[in-house]
Amino acid sequence: MKIKDKFSILNNSNGNGIIAVREKPSVEIDGSNKQVKMHDFCYSFNEIIAVGKKLEELLEKDLAKVS
Repeated sequence: MKIKDKFSILNNSNGNGIIAVREKPSVEIDGSNKQVKMHDFCYSFNEIIAVGKKLEELLEKDLAKVS
């Protein structure tokens, strides 16, 4: 990955569903039907793990609201 291609996991999606960016939105979620849209085609293992952890965090928050 080039230095300019910085991949960032966002702390807050602001309701727009975007949870990660690489110069532009890279990973977007649709919570209503539990789908993940990935805009780039090449992700490192570490990037995928980071996205998975973020999805896990969001799922835990969703479950806490139900309890």
